[in-house]
Amino acid sequence: MKNLDNIGVYVDMKILCEALHLSKSGIIQLCKRGKFPKPIKIGGANRWSVRSIEEFLQAKEVSQC
Repeated sequence: MKNLDNIGVYVDMKILCEALHLSKSGIIQLCKRGKFPKPIKIGGANRWSVRSIEEFLQAKEVSQC
């Protein structure tokens, strides 16, 4: 996974897909199933909080231990 620290507070779908190595449809399906943080609308576009993604990934790592 790419380091998200220097990207900014919110990321768009393209950056999220690249960082997590997931497809757009994969992320959408995970959001619909409640297994991934939902985006917020900023200027009519979906954005994800870097903090919410980092927290999600940390929780996922802990649950797999």
